[in-house]
Amino acid sequence: MRLSDAKEKQPRWDKAFIEKELTPLAGNIKKVYVCGAPALNETFDRAFEELAPKLKVEWKDIEIL
Repeated sequence: MRLSDAKEKQPRWDKAFIEKELTPLAGNIKKVYVCGAPALNETFDRAFEELAPKLKVEWKDIEIL
């Protein structure tokens, strides 16, 4: 999912938003790449501590740059 080209204001990427957007993809996620401001990277890192098992994603498949 990439929203950088979106013209309208997007919702804040917090744990609830990440969970809502990625839960329908649980079991089908092969790799997650996160590249953003340090605050965004930290948000994803903390969110995936809880969400990775639910989304059936292993830590080796998560790249936070």
